[in-house]
Amino acid sequence: MGLSSKLFTKEADTSAPAPSVLCPVTGTLADISTVADQAFASKAMGDGVAIVPTEGAVIAPVSGTVDALFPTGHAFGITGDNGITVMVHVGIDTVEMQGDGFTLHVAQGDRVTAGQKLLDIDIEKIRAAGYDPVTMCLVAEHTCSGDLHKHDDGSVTVQDTTIWFA
Repeated sequence: MGLSSKLFTKEADTSAPAPSVLCPVTGTLADISTVADQAFASKAMGDGVAIVPTEGAVIAPVSGTVDALFPTGHAFGITGDNGITVMVHVGIDTVEMQGDGFTLHVAQGDRVTAGQKLLDIDIEKIRAAGYDPVTMCLVAEHTCSGDLHKHDDGSVTVQDTTIWFA
């Protein structure tokens, strides 16, 4: 009686979801290369997406640890449990606002869950101060196999997967 060849081959586990990143803000997504800040547009800070926010809640795009957090609230980094380190940067030159219009709900070193609210932003205050509120979500580092894929341009919500590896 022969043994099945399946006993000697390892089949890919298709039940595990591909490592992914949620959209940090609800709004309109565009390619990162379209933003007015060359450091982001050139992908020097990492590849990712840009979202023009329509709502002020900013969520954790991955579960993990907040390893970097500017006291002004305009930018943070999370080392994800899924092998993806994500940086979220709210606005262009918004560091100049010195935290005005940004309300933090976490601290550096905090453990967060994907979808958890980390920050509230006042979009109108950012615009009134003369800044662009476009929010960049970048993969700074990863240990994932496969290619980086991005959500199509257009409307997105914080429930949408915007970046994944497959």
